[in-house]
Amino acid sequence: MRTVIVSIQDDYSIHECKALAESGGYEVVAVLHQNMDKINPLTYIGKGKLEELIQFTEASQIEKVIFDASLTPLQISHLDSVLSADVIDKIQLILELFAQRASTKEAKLQVELSALKYELPRIKGSYDHLSRLGGGIGTRGPGESKLAQKRDYFKEMISRLEDEIEKVKKNRDTQRKERQRSGLPILSLAGYTNAGKTTLFNLLTEETAYADDRLFATLDPLVRNTEINGQPFLMIDTVGFIRQIPTQLIASFRATIEEINNSALILHVLDISDPNYEDQFHSVNQVLKKVLTSPVPVLYVYNKADLLSEEQRKELELILPKGIFLSAKAKENIDVLKDRILEAYEASLVSFSFVIPYPKGNLLSLLITNSILTRLDYLEKGTLVEGKTTMELYEQVLARLK
Repeated sequence: MRTVIVSIQDDYSIHECKALAESGGYEVVAVLHQNMDKINPLTYIGKGKLEELIQFTEASQIEKVIFDASLTPLQISHLDSVLSADVIDKIQLILELFAQRASTKEAKLQVELSALKYELPRIKGSYDHLSRLGGGIGTRGPGESKLAQKRDYFKEMISRLEDEIEKVKKNRDTQRKERQRSGLPILSLAGYTNAGKTTLFNLLTEETAYADDRLFATLDPLVRNTEINGQPFLMIDTVGFIRQIPTQLIASFRATIEEINNSALILHVLDISDPNYEDQFHSVNQVLKKVLTSPVPVLYVYNKADLLSEEQRKELELILPKGIFLSAKAKENIDVLKDRILEAYEASLVSFSFVIPYPKGNLLSLLITNSILTRLDYLEKGTLVEGKTTMELYEQVLARLK
């Protein structure tokens, strides 16, 4: 579909919007850029630039106009009325990509819900010409009536989807509780979209999960068992974040957010070869700050380091927070990463000393399997076990001993 992107943002934002559009299958034939201090409340861009856009759209047979911004309902309605092509904004573009990538039932429901909530205030005046035919005070014209019906339909669909999502969430909560009972610590991969998280996930889990050089190639959290230097973990590959992600889209990340909050360690994966790595680094940290309900240790993983020159690498090592430079694709420094994962995990553990009654041998098995033991003695009333484990497992065992 022949597409033009309209932006008043910086070059990086334009590049990202173009990549999103192409990832969604759009053929971007041009970018119209305008430097503006103040956004036009009706047209977003200035009058002259809008006239240029109208002429270009008609002359170049443009089918889609994508604005690199979040447009108001009024702006979308007006732009739709003056342009011959269909108009969407960046949020709608991201929702389209989410819809393409979603594979689980919950992800599909959540994307549909986010889209309906976004569209509800934007139900535009398809029936405006009928609304002007309305009667006197207190009556509705046929246009207003149709708009009201459409809004009511959207509200009903939103309510249904929320109920369905709640049911699916209960199933997921059950699965999570089962995982928690297993006592296995969780490693979550987080990072900017297209940072190479899934390639690293496949390498650490010996999996073959779908990895592609596209934005939002992974949308649904993927969970697999793995071992890092003999220590068993559950590893989770999460959806990639994006700069200035609108708050109305955060809900679409709910499954990812909940998994991250249950992590023993987060691996923040960064494409260190990207010229805009610094912006991406801060964007992911901002999202993590918003979604984490309690502190989780973070290990920084600077991926695609094989694409750096020796000089670039030395310079970055001096200015970035302590982390690991590696290449998941070239399998460079993976052993170093595994050592650092284990070090970071062990540093986050808490010490324990329990006497486990013999009838509760299942708790002993949990601790033996998922802890670093320093003492194991068989006493008259039970087994004395000491060592280090996760706070989550420590609290779980403590509660079940009461």
